[in-house]
Amino acid sequence: MIGLSLSLLGSFMASNDGQSLRKFRTDRVQALLIFLATEKALGERFHRREALMDLLWPGLPQQSAQVNLRQAIYRLSKAVPDLSPTPEAAPVSFLLSDRKTVQINPAFPLRLDVAGFQRLVAGTWEQRAEAVELYRGDFLADFYLPDAETFEEWAAARRAAFQRQVLVALDALASGWLDRGDFGQAEGYARRQLALDNLRESAYRQLMQALARSGRRSEALVTYNSGRQQLQTELGATPSAETLALYEAILAGDIDATSAPTPIEPGEPDLPKPLHSVTPEALYPIAPAHNLPPQPTPFVGREAELAALATMIADPEVRLITVVGSGGMGKTRLALAAAERQLNPPTDLEQGESAPPFPLFTCHPRPAARRAGEECSSRWSPSH
Repeated sequence: MIGLSLSLLGSFMASNDGQSLRKFRTDRVQALLIFLATEKALGERFHRREALMDLLWPGLPQQSAQVNLRQAIYRLSKAVPDLSPTPEAAPVSFLLSDRKTVQINPAFPLRLDVAGFQRLVAGTWEQRAEAVELYRGDFLADFYLPDAETFEEWAAARRAAFQRQVLVALDALASGWLDRGDFGQAEGYARRQLALDNLRESAYRQLMQALARSGRRSEALVTYNSGRQQLQTELGATPSAETLALYEAILAGDIDATSAPTPIEPGEPDLPKPLHSVTPEALYPIAPAHNLPPQPTPFVGREAELAALATMIADPEVRLITVVGSGGMGKTRLALAAAERQLNPPTDLEQGESAPPFPLFTCHPRPAARRAGEECSSRWSPSH
């Protein structure tokens, strides 16, 4: 049983049971597959139907969105048919769904480049090198879903997160090879960073060092000028003092092939340590069990309101918090964001001291005659 294979880093590629999946009935069927598979790789298995409707058909009336989602689930199930591990075994379906949730069947064989990338990118020297090879390009580089702003916001957030991870890994690999005198390897990893982010000043410094220490001083100076021009054109900024100091050292001949360290063969015990600071768990923490509906995009802004809510939540005398505001102002989303921040709340409680119960959230529209916007209020209530 080969199963489904998906490549999402770079151009989209898919095959099922060894056969290429080139076309889907609609782009939203393909988007549903992409979302479910990616979030599964990041630890989110179950997805409420309401969240999927908001993701793929934002602004559509609920009844129409429900019909569209049912059709998309059916068409995706047809596109990825059941598989049997053996001729005698019962078929394994790709999707599991009920009236409230949809998920990819954990028993269905699925190979996803995002999952492999996440597993390797924070590992050993060799694993980091494998991870950057898996990164063929930015997440969903050739897939766009028109009229689905929520999906595009989700894709942009994931794209940025994966790019940050690969840039950190490439930076570590380039630095490691510089320290060990393999300037060809260092140059390659520095150039890969600049191909992803041509304003990454640390990558310009790594490339300048690799070129200067391999006897290519003029190329190193050209690299500095190229980076300086990019910073000025794109950001109206000048190189940092660290970059300028490196340029002046190369210009003066203080950094050249004679300053190169003795090369060390890969595999020796003093190769760089794993990147413990960029583990997948750090970028995508696994939240404790809860019943909050998953949100397809991050919550941005509203820090003042969130801070006010956090203060009320921390007050043991507060048992009910009411968020009031005009219809459509985002009261429910604000309350959910405040609740999500309490899944791993900081605490100063002494060991053994019990935490006060969380207050109860309610959301109500403000009367039209009153000022628009949301306000957070609280009152004590014996129920919670």
